[in-house]
Amino acid sequence: MSQFLARRLLAIVFMLFGMSVLVFGAMRLLPGDIVNLMVGMQSSASAEQREAIEGQYGLDRPLVFQYTDWMGGVIRGDLGKSMRSQEPISHEIRRKLPVTLELTFLSLIFAVVVAVPLGIISAIRRNSPVDLFARILGVLGLAIPNFWLAIMLLLIASRYFHWLPSPVFTPFFDDPIENLQQMWMPAIALGMVMMANLMRMTRSIMLDVMGQDYIRVARAKGLSEWGVVVKHAIKNAGIPVITLIGMNAGYLLGGTVIIEQIFGLPGIGWMITNAIFQRDYTTVQSAVLITGLLFALVNLCVDVAYALLDPRIRFA
Repeated sequence: MSQFLARRLLAIVFMLFGMSVLVFGAMRLLPGDIVNLMVGMQSSASAEQREAIEGQYGLDRPLVFQYTDWMGGVIRGDLGKSMRSQEPISHEIRRKLPVTLELTFLSLIFAVVVAVPLGIISAIRRNSPVDLFARILGVLGLAIPNFWLAIMLLLIASRYFHWLPSPVFTPFFDDPIENLQQMWMPAIALGMVMMANLMRMTRSIMLDVMGQDYIRVARAKGLSEWGVVVKHAIKNAGIPVITLIGMNAGYLLGGTVIIEQIFGLPGIGWMITNAIFQRDYTTVQSAVLITGLLFALVNLCVDVAYALLDPRIRFA
């Protein structure tokens, strides 16, 4: 296990390095830069003033040195300062990351609580009305874009129920009720695709497991149908489902970018989007790097969970 963890951690390091290079290069390929945004495209600022601004942010140096300066700070634990606000990026991330993590967690809870029981019941009651409803819900969940669903939820809540969440975000520990009122619609919109994927996967795996020989043996011993499902089927069907949960938990982090913009949630996604519009290179690079690190750590935790759930699995 220790060798496996060492290899995976080394792979994460190389993955983050590649991601940092791609993000750094992509930001420089965008039209315009922070200097143009600060002085204006039609500004009468002199060349000396522009050079002074470029020198202030280090934009007059070769790209290789700009990258090594930034990455050197990251390795030392210094994510740098925002080019726009001059505030430490680590402080900004510390304030906004809990919002994104909460949205991801609530979306994950919604997807698992709805998808797993519905997938199990759908497999057990195959071709029943419940199964038909589950399959239709799965197709709709995959077909509807999350941003469209988010807009529809806002329109339905405002038009038919005359209610909208507060425009000012309330942290969970300040007022849990108000916070959940603000977060339930974003969580449903973000978690719908995962719910559909997870429900379809659960149903498919349960159908396969329920046809195995050991299930027939358990029934022949006189176990009730639910006893067979709970004691035998669910346990053996759990690992692929947990795999999908772990993979989608990472993808949910990326999906928060659009949802946070629609609902005005001050999370990492909102921070990255605004930083891109403002050409705040350092903020985008550092925030994307932190998001990538979280994605990699989630997948590592899923891999480690395999061995804990199934003693037959060993990592070389």
